Amino acid sequence: MNIFEELEKLSFPKDQFTVLGSGVLGALGIREIGDVDLLIKPELFEKLKQNGWDYQVIEIEGRPRDMISKGLVEAYKDFWWEGGAFGPEEGIKRAENINGINFIPLKTLLEVKKAMGREKDIQDVVLIEEYLKNNNL
Repeated sequence: MNIFEELEKLSFPKDQFTVLGSGVLGALGIREIGDVDLLIKPELFEKLKQNGWDYQVIEIEGRPRDMISKGLVEAYKDFWWEGGAFGPEEGIKRAENINGINFIPLKTLLEVKKAMGREKDIQDVVLIEEYLKNNNL
């Protein structure tokens, strides 16, 4: 999947969202991705919810999180992990810009992946650390 093509289809204002999770891995060519996770401002979240995006409350790390989804895209209005959290405003402010799109910084994703510790996260930690080493970051 080409993340930039998927994001272009959404036509969201670029100052309204940050790409979370493995999206940055796809953008940097670290590995293929299967979906797109976004942190979006509450106004956009509500607009999409009203416009027919699927809404559900999911549980992450024992806490409820509001999520809307459509196709390969899942969107949230908050983001947390063991040891950290941020909302859309801070996520956009902290973002790394890749091809004009806001992405969670790779080093922040590394921190998140280490904290989550699932098998897929452990595999991503290895890939991220290798990428950082090979690119002197």
